[in-house]
Amino acid sequence: MARIWILEDDENVALLLRDATERMGHAPEWFQSAAQLEARLKESSPDLLLLDLMLREKNGLEVLAEWKKRRQTHELPVIIISARSTESDKVRGLGLGAEDYITKPFGLKELRARIETALRRLRLHAEPIPLGHLALNPDAREIK
Repeated sequence: MARIWILEDDENVALLLRDATERMGHAPEWFQSAAQLEARLKESSPDLLLLDLMLREKNGLEVLAEWKKRRQTHELPVIIISARSTESDKVRGLGLGAEDYITKPFGLKELRARIETALRRLRLHAEPIPLGHLALNPDAREIK
């Protein structure tokens, strides 16, 4: 089960994303604003962020750029989910570090496949290596 955060200001889309990710067996949290997301980030962090670009108070690309600069979140995958569908929008989002880009409207099967792919890539990096009674975590540079 992954912790999936959703930054989406359209309640209908957010509820659809929340319900879909919950049915996939994940633990979603929905944020209506970047300020809410930032406040929650002080307490915890997700495994994946689903990010809308056209937010009311702050552009989603700004949120993405800040997310990728921050040490706590720069390695976490971000999937952009946006009505913006031009090639330049997609290239800009991917260039800023998004893992994937889904255009609205989207199918739930496609959403599931893209989320599972992003999480699979994350697990490849995050799996500790067992060494007898120890576990080596190369990403965190820890031995437990």
